[in-house]
Amino acid sequence: MNEVNPIRSKEQINEVIKYFIDFNKQREGFIFVVGIYTGLRIGDILNLTHEDIKEGTAKIKEQKTGKIKRFVFNSQVLEYYNKFLSGGSGHIFVSEGNRSKGKVWSKVHAWKLIKAAAAYVGINEEVGTHTLRKTFGYFTYQATKDITLVQKLLNHSSPATTLRYIGITQTQLDDIYTNLNFNLAF
Repeated sequence: MNEVNPIRSKEQINEVIKYFIDFNKQREGFIFVVGIYTGLRIGDILNLTHEDIKEGTAKIKEQKTGKIKRFVFNSQVLEYYNKFLSGGSGHIFVSEGNRSKGKVWSKVHAWKLIKAAAAYVGINEEVGTHTLRKTFGYFTYQATKDITLVQKLLNHSSPATTLRYIGITQTQLDDIYTNLNFNLAF
């Protein structure tokens, strides 16, 4: 499996959202919205229910780690949900076709949706379902510059893992050292 990257451009993020809305794929777009705003893994996103969103907070047991995670949905997640998906009950991401009616979407299905949207808007980097989680981590780090906070949000074991995960490279860190200038008078 190829390593995927975060989406580092807010413009591209908005183009992806527009793609889902323009092509009447609002439920599919909600996976994207939830992923970039919560940092949840795709398996945890796919198991969300309408009741989770309506309450505005969720408490889940992460599939991968088994840890309990509590979080709130921000106003943009709630606005998207209320505009396009409100009124349902049970799992949000379920099939409507005859063969698998009522079955929660697979991770592969979600991966295909994200790949298609990224290709359509011209994102050339490798993307996948983990791109959503990495995008959340990347923008959280850019906003806070607090790697330990991002580490905690993503449940990583070390800051180095988190930096590598969100695509902060040694070159970017080196640039901080070389470009820091206090204009000292000698």
